[in-house]
Amino acid sequence: GIIGVFLNTLDKLITSTMLNMQATALLGLGARFPSMALSIPSSMSAVFLPATAYMHSQQRHQEMTDMYLHGSRLIGLATGFLMGFLAAFSAPLIVAWLGNQTEYQIAAIIMTIYTLPQHLHVLTGPGSAFFKGIDNPGNNLIYSFSRLGLTLVCVIIGLKVFGITIITIATTLAVATTISALIYLASNNHRIGISQWTFFTKATLPGLIP
Repeated sequence: GIIGVFLNTLDKLITSTMLNMQATALLGLGARFPSMALSIPSSMSAVFLPATAYMHSQQRHQEMTDMYLHGSRLIGLATGFLMGFLAAFSAPLIVAWLGNQTEYQIAAIIMTIYTLPQHLHVLTGPGSAFFKGIDNPGNNLIYSFSRLGLTLVCVIIGLKVFGITIITIATTLAVATTISALIYLASNNHRIGISQWTFFTKATLPGLIP
């Protein structure tokens, strides 16, 4: 929980410290729509915890695995259509919301950058609920620590190589979240007993198509 709070505020901490409050506000505006849209598929993940715990108590392992795969597919599809729309229409959405001032255009770019990592982030929900349901919540630390480590590494390298800009900060955070989510998904699939190719073709790819 502490790591999550730190990571969710790290972008604001970096931009306010290294740039200014205007950059922090633009970053928040760019992330607003993706964060709001995720509330829909994220709420679906809450169903998996009690369902998995119930099936686990009855030793219905195959049904748990099927539910994990099918549920990940549905959440991926729901997220994909939402994020796909935001990525494609970020510019007109920002114009409709804030106006066509030049300084707001960067918020549209940030919105597009955040769609893929947010998509993969919400796709980790069924796996997190699965392992909580079988009384193994410590598995979630794989995602927390990998995301923390990759975020620090990507931010340091990105700012040093490309300079301190709002786009660099947003991109490095997006790359770190994307890689750590992929690591966590692969780890979950291995532990649950689902091949990476099966999960990609049946759960990940359908949601990425939009």
